[in-house]
Amino acid sequence: MLTILSSLAQGESEGISTNTKWAVKKRFQDGSFILGCPAYGYTKDEAGELIIKDKEYMRHFQCALCFTKKVHQLETSLLF
Repeated sequence: MLTILSSLAQGESEGISTNTKWAVKKRFQDGSFILGCPAYGYTKDEAGELIIKDKEYMRHFQCALCFTKKVHQLETSLLF
C-alpha cells in the first residue's frame, strides 16, 4: 500500500516539475519573465531596468571571480 502511494506522489511531483519548467521556459521565450528581486549589487530604477548599486563593489566582485577561476584552473591542472 505504501509503495503505491509513494509512486503516485512521485508521479505527481514529476508532473508539477515538468509544468513549472515549461512555464519558466515559455516566459523566457515571451520575454515576460521577471526576477523576484535584483541580483546582489544591483537595484532597479523607475523603469524597471537594472543598475549597479556600487561600482566599487562590482570591481571587487569581478576581481574575486577572476581569482576563483584561476584557482579552479590551478586545481584542474594539478589533478590531471
